[in-house]
Amino acid sequence: MLIDPKHRNRIYKKYRDQGLTDKQIDEKLADQFKDFMLNESGNYRFDTKNWFRRIYDFIKLWIRTGQYGLAKIYSAINRGKYYGLKPSAENVARFREIYKGEGANMEVSGYKFKHIQTVKQLNDIINSLTYAFFQVSFTDGKTINYSDLSKEAPKFDRLKLILQAQAYKYPSDVINEVVEKFDSIILPMLTVKLK
Repeated sequence: MLIDPKHRNRIYKKYRDQGLTDKQIDEKLADQFKDFMLNESGNYRFDTKNWFRRIYDFIKLWIRTGQYGLAKIYSAINRGKYYGLKPSAENVARFREIYKGEGANMEVSGYKFKHIQTVKQLNDIINSLTYAFFQVSFTDGKTINYSDLSKEAPKFDRLKLILQAQAYKYPSDVINEVVEKFDSIILPMLTVKLK
């Protein structure tokens, strides 16, 4: 949302020529950048003071993405160039037109959330459930053996029951989605956080 239309059109042209819509391109580039940050960003040292190293890493990234403009954007994001900047009104309007108020679909393990729309919102939920897990686990005065944590642990059953009671008492689309996807999406994320 922070890239000017001229540069965006240069990058998007390659994908538009393949018949993709702007929404599909946005999602493709977001997934590509997520994979880059999770799997490859450690291979590039954009913050180094050594100019030769920065140029070499930039060329590697350019070859990987196949586009100079996209490599330049990845490099800028990695260095924090866009931190704190606000998108232009034109870019916000473009985003709203493409997503029609629904927001970008956040996807985890192949499931597209309907009501949880930001990574921060999902992280806040996982952090809250982690806190609740510890509250539930220590009520009986026992300690937790982290090597025994699995999706089948009885402590998670208690946590799920508490969530279901909260969903009944305070119904909302978000909590209903958390309860609905507890076993398949939320619980695996929770066990990873706890280990």
